[in-house]
Amino acid sequence: EGAAALWRGHGATLLRVAPYSATMFATFDSYKRVVGEVAPGLGDVGVRFTSGAAAGATATALTYPLDFLRTRMAVLPGGAPSGAPAARGGYWRVVRHLVHTEGPKALWSGARITLLGIVPYSGLSFCIFETLKSHLKDRRRGGGGGTGGGRGSTAASGSTAGDV
Repeated sequence: EGAAALWRGHGATLLRVAPYSATMFATFDSYKRVVGEVAPGLGDVGVRFTSGAAAGATATALTYPLDFLRTRMAVLPGGAPSGAPAARGGYWRVVRHLVHTEGPKALWSGARITLLGIVPYSGLSFCIFETLKSHLKDRRRGGGGGTGGGRGSTAASGSTAGDV
């Protein structure tokens, strides 16, 4: 298959990124407001973590079939088990085959373990970013300097063990 095989399933990744990010960022503030009202005892950091975790879980649940399709096409030659249409036939062809042979639930196969990974990652990511942003605003008001950020690498270091 050559070097082109390294990008097999990449189209599904590109299709997933925009709706995933849009959903995650669009829901975070709503979750933050609701969690802050429902559980004020969590404090700012707890609300940020919980809201980030919920936003990540929501985005993951809604876009998981595209992530599953990406993984399936990257791992299996042709994107499907033997006898299935090749990835060259297009994503919809592979999806139709999966739904026909394995059922619609197959598109969410593995979602539980992915959600177990995204909840702490997204929770930490939003929590760290929002907390640093809050501290930076406070320091700027007081005339101090800024703070650096490393939310992605910090959050990812504790939650990527299940990635393919």
